[in-house]
Amino acid sequence: MDAIISHLTNKSVFAHVEKIERIYTGASGAELFAIVAGGNEYVLKTASPIGRHIADYQRECSFYELNRTLRLSFAPEIVYMENHPEHGIIIVMKRYKSISHNEWDRELQFRAVDLCAELNSVPTESVSGLACFVPAVIDPDFTQKSYSEWKTVLSQHRGEFDDLILDEIYKNICLVCPVLNSEPHYVCHGDFHSENILMDDDRLMLCDWQNVGIGKCIGDISFFISRSIGFGINVNPDELLDHYCEMLSIKKAFEIKKSVLLKERYASSVLNIFSFWAYHLKKCSREKVAMYFDEMVKGYTYLVNNP
Repeated sequence: MDAIISHLTNKSVFAHVEKIERIYTGASGAELFAIVAGGNEYVLKTASPIGRHIADYQRECSFYELNRTLRLSFAPEIVYMENHPEHGIIIVMKRYKSISHNEWDRELQFRAVDLCAELNSVPTESVSGLACFVPAVIDPDFTQKSYSEWKTVLSQHRGEFDDLILDEIYKNICLVCPVLNSEPHYVCHGDFHSENILMDDDRLMLCDWQNVGIGKCIGDISFFISRSIGFGINVNPDELLDHYCEMLSIKKAFEIKKSVLLKERYASSVLNIFSFWAYHLKKCSREKVAMYFDEMVKGYTYLVNNP
C-alpha cells in the first residue's frame, strides 16, 4: 500500500495523506481503503494485476471512463483512475456515506427502486462499446456436474426432498433459455443491492460497477429484493416490483408487464440455483437447503404452467 500511496502522491492525486484505513478485502481480489487527505475523504480501490477477477475491475474502469460522456448522476465521482502494470487497478473516488440495514425503511426502498429503473432505462446502445448481451446457453457437462452436486445435497437429507422433481428440472433446464434470451434487453448493474447504494447528502449513489452489462432488467431489482431479505430488511416484494414496473414503464415509454418480469425472475432463479447453489449447500441444515430448493421448484413449476 505504501508504494501505491507514494505513486499517487507523485501523481499529485494526494498532497498529504493524513489517515489510511483498510475497510474491505474481497475474495475477488479487490481492496478498499478510506483515505483522508487535505481534509477531504476518499475511497481507494485497488485490484492486483494478477488477480483472477482483474478483467472485471478493468471493465469497471472502462465504465467510469464511459461515464465521462454518459454523465450518470448516480455514479460515483472519480478523482483518479489507472490500470498500472505493477500495482494493477487503482481507483480513487469521493467517499460517500454508507446506509445501515436498519435505515432501509419503505421510503428509502422506493427510492432505490426508482434508481434501479433509472439505470435500467439507459439506452443499451450507449454502452455498446463496453458490454454486449451474452445469451444464456446450457452447457451439458456443467449441467451434469450441477445435477450431481444437487443429488449429493439431497442425499444428505434423505426422504426430505423430492428427487423426482430435481430429475425433471435437470432434464428440462433448457426451458429457461427462451425466456432469458428474449428481447428487450437493458443496461444492468449486475450487483444491485443495498450495500452498494450510498448516500451523498440526499442523493442515492451506486458503486461497484465491475459487473455492468446488458441483460434482463429483472436481475437487478430481483437481486435487490432477495439480498434485502437476506440482510434482514423488512421488504414487500410485490409492492416493490409493482412500483418498479410503473417507474420503468414511465421511463421507457412502453408498458412493462409484471407477469413478464415474474417469468424472467423465475427463469433466472431456476438457472442460478440449479447451476451454482448446491456446491454451497453441502452439509447445511435442512432449513437452508429447503430455502433454495423450494424456490427452484417454485420457479420451475411457474415456468411449466406459464409457457
